Order: sequence, then structure tokens, then C-alpha cells
Amino acid sequence: MKKSITLLLTFILTFNIFFVNNSIISKAQTSPTKSAIITANTTYLRSERSTSSSKLKTLTKNNIVTVTGYKGNWLKVKSGTKSGYILSKYVTIMKEQTTTSSVNFRKGPGTSYSVISKLPKGRKIYLISKSGNWSKIYCNGKIGYLSSKYTKGKYRICIDAGHQTVGDTSKEPIAPGSSTLKYKVSYGAVGSYTKIPEYKTNLNASKVLRDILESRDYDVIMIRDINDVKMSNIKRAQFANKNNCDLAIRIHCNFAEESDTKGATIFTPASNNKYISSNAYKSICKQSYNISELINKKLKNKGIKMLGNEIYPTSNLTGFNWSEVPCVLFEMGFISNKTDDYNLNDPAYQKKFMQGVADGIDTYYK
Repeated sequence: MKKSITLLLTFILTFNIFFVNNSIISKAQTSPTKSAIITANTTYLRSERSTSSSKLKTLTKNNIVTVTGYKGNWLKVKSGTKSGYILSKYVTIMKEQTTTSSVNFRKGPGTSYSVISKLPKGRKIYLISKSGNWSKIYCNGKIGYLSSKYTKGKYRICIDAGHQTVGDTSKEPIAPGSSTLKYKVSYGAVGSYTKIPEYKTNLNASKVLRDILESRDYDVIMIRDINDVKMSNIKRAQFANKNNCDLAIRIHCNFAEESDTKGATIFTPASNNKYISSNAYKSICKQSYNISELINKKLKNKGIKMLGNEIYPTSNLTGFNWSEVPCVLFEMGFISNKTDDYNLNDPAYQKKFMQGVADGIDTYYK
């Protein structure tokens, strides 16, 4: 066992975790559509996921669109009768909430700003962003602010299926302001027995988790719902940050030279991170570890085999270091091991694994 754990930790530092996710299509429902707001002064709805593709429509700041798909750094959206693609950096996916009492809807984030209208208890609103104790929202065709204590909504979970069809070995900073660089997206591994690339397994499992969470009334957004994307680890973390997520879940598979090494592991941000030491980051570390402990317990209750210390705090993941929300990364098992490789590509096993993950999330939030 000591040899297996040593191989695991060596692999973590050198190969497999450069951070992102993938997999096959679940047979459940597709994600419900979500309203989003344009944040750029001017951008374009395009026919394809390319800035050289034809422009279907000009969109301006505060236009509202409907998100129908998650294509990495592109979103598939509908605006009026037109459907196409828009760069995700120009869009914020609004979070549906309701007012918990009668409340003033103001022009700015403070009681000194004039009142646009008074909203009744139970009014549906859409969160754009938060600033201190104030929420910037969209309601009745207008943008304004409410005190955050008078709003509530579903917990929003971002699922990041690790890797993508083609990796990107150009480099980016491992943390804000750091001179240490890492690959933007590594290629990931390939199942030694199934020959299925990790990015496909990751996406399939991620879609299973999405469907389970949505059936339990969570608000879920995906980093990607196809394999052919191009999105770095920093961009993935920033996507969860800007879209008001409560938790980011990152799905991966592991690989080792020894074919008998097997079992799942959980990674969380390390509080003794040499790259980041802010209080905000340490708060994320504590929440992430608490969620990880609950998920670990539920996975073992489901009969999922765990490896080594089971939960590993780490400072070596770009996606963790750039995150502003609690985050957890799963290595679901070793696709270099025959049992794990076949299990991780079995829909029934994926469902059992992700039910354990969802049970842990339920215990933390509900």
C-alpha cells in the first residue's frame, strides 16, 4: 500500500492533475435553460464557435439571452428567434431567486440610492452579482439592487468535467500574481483496458451528477457539455466565480504505472498554500474540506473503494488557486486498473458514485 500511495502522490505532482473534466451522454434530461445577461458593451451572436464565423445578431450590454448549452469558452444561446454562440466571458448566467419579504428595489447598492420600486414577498428576481451585502439583480426589465438578506434561491453547483479532446500545453500562472506556470489543460489519460479517453469518461460521469443534482432541486451549470472545447484551468475557475456558484465540483480519473493500484481520492485546496494566503482563500479551504469529508463518508457508505488518505489538500492545482468559491476535485478511480477502468465507464457504477457525491452535498447544504 505504501508503494501505491507513493505512486499516487508522485503522479499528482507530475502528470494527471493539470485540471479539467469529461465523459459520455447520460440518458436523463438535459439541463434546463437559464437566463443570462450580456456584460460586454457590444458583442455578437455567431453561427459557430469561432470569432471568424458569421454574425447572426449584434448584442449590447444588458441584453437578455437564454443559455441552451455549455461549450467551454463558448455558450450556446438563444436571443429572440436567433440561436447561436457567444463567448462566455461576455455573459453572466443569472441565478433565479425570490424575495423573502417586501423590499426596496434601488438604483445602487445602498440605502442612499433612490427606490425604483417596492417588490413584494415572493417576487422572482435574477441575481447578476453581489457587492458586499447587496445583490445586483434583474427584475421586470430593469437592473437594480436589493439587500442580499431579503433574497433566497437554490444552491448553484458548477460541474467541471476534466480535460477536453485536445490538451493545451501552453502555460498560465498557477495562482494570481504567481510566476510559477503550468499547462493550461493537460491531455489526460486513456483507459488501459477500455481504451476510452479520460475526457470522455469525465464528461459522462459529470452529466450523471448533473442529472442527479437537478432532480434534487439544485441549480447546476456545466463548464462543458461536449468534448470539443478549448478552455484553460484559469478560465474554468473564473467561470464558476463570475456565475455566482456556491460550489465547484471537478471530475477526473487517475492513472498509475502499477495496474493493481485502484480506488478514488478527493482533493481540496490546501490552507498552507505557498501561492495564496488571503483570509478569503482560507475560508474556501475550510468549506471545501468540510464538504469533502461528508462526500467521502457517503461514497464509502455506497461501497466506493477509496485509496490512501482519501482526502488530499493540495496547493498544486491552478483551478483551486484561482477559485473564489469552495471547490472539490475527484479522481474517481484509476483507469490504469482493470476493475476501475470498466467501473468508471459503466453507467450503473457512475450513478452509484455520483449518488454518493450528491448525498454528501445534501448533508452539507440541507
